Amino acid sequence: MLPQTSPMKSIISLTAALVFTGAVNAADKPWKPTKPVEIVIGAQAGGAHDRSGRVLQKILTDTGAVSAPVNVINKPGQGQAIAVAYTNAHAGDPHYLIILGSSWVTTAINTGSTTSHRDLTPITKLFDTDLVLYVPSASPMRTVKDMADTLVKAAPPMSFGFSTSAGNASHIVLA
Repeated sequence: MLPQTSPMKSIISLTAALVFTGAVNAADKPWKPTKPVEIVIGAQAGGAHDRSGRVLQKILTDTGAVSAPVNVINKPGQGQAIAVAYTNAHAGDPHYLIILGSSWVTTAINTGSTTSHRDLTPITKLFDTDLVLYVPSASPMRTVKDMADTLVKAAPPMSFGFSTSAGNASHIVLA
């Protein structure tokens, strides 16, 4: 198991990697944007991916790592597929970066999507988060073991709510 890293540390590390890539191989010129850079988010404003994109935008802008404007563009819907289609419409253009969650990969598999992880070039995994399950405060369940024991005993039906697409981390953990 890999140690968890804070999102801010990961984003700063990514930014440093982007800034210093040119120093690794002096024969290669580092990429410099020639027009505004778009960070495409496959979710609505305010969510975790949106906040991550806006932190990355701030770091790239405030540090001068990118001299062109950096814009966050939200393209929510269809399990992040709208954002992927938008990004793929600019194939080969490095001015379009996309932040995707792991649920995009599993949703693409579960829904038979025409796009997959093979249609994009991953740069890095910025961060990972813990999965948190909540129950009403009056629930007798206090641990994951309590929930598992209840499910094994074929107790009364339980309802589960999820905030993203079929096949996301929440679905996988319950499976």
